[in-house]
Amino acid sequence: MSELKELITKFALQNAVKYEGTARVNNIIPKVLGTNPDLKSEMKSLVSDIKEVVDVVNKLSPEEQLSQLREIAPEMLEKKEPEKKGLKELEDVKAGGVVMRFAPSPSGPMHIGHAITGGLTSLYVKKYGGKFFVRIEDTNSSNIYAPAYDMIKEEGDWLFGNVTEYVIQSKRLEIYYDYAKKLLDMGKIFICTCSPD
Repeated sequence: MSELKELITKFALQNAVKYEGTARVNNIIPKVLGTNPDLKSEMKSLVSDIKEVVDVVNKLSPEEQLSQLREIAPEMLEKKEPEKKGLKELEDVKAGGVVMRFAPSPSGPMHIGHAITGGLTSLYVKKYGGKFFVRIEDTNSSNIYAPAYDMIKEEGDWLFGNVTEYVIQSKRLEIYYDYAKKLLDMGKIFICTCSPD
């Protein structure tokens, strides 16, 4: 048996075992080409060879297909465990965990984007411990839907279940001003007096 026919036979048997005794030509073509892309130039004869092998393999009983695959290519029977995915590890997490925040605007109910970003933040706090703050960013008064303040709290408790505290940004402006003044006095920031142009 030629090297190519042997390769086709392995893929045909693997395909037959996977699909309850019936190998499919169209499933085998990309597998063979994946091992040798140069065969694209000989596609007509390749398809003919694959059909010939598939016909032989499909005449075997499922038990015979499995037995032959075990004999010539047992590695093709191994089921690969799906790669476990999870949260990326954070570097330098201190004892006591992390402090994270999620900052929705009170412009309406939370949506899928909030669930994803807030959910990710929540999961990190659950993983490492620590504190999870939801800071409601309401300093753009033209974008406020008053019922959203309560909605965010209700939805945040339901979605995340581990919010340490809800903070409303507009109620903390004095704190921000105090820090800005201290930074100005230290020369760490400056006030831009340029025209908008």
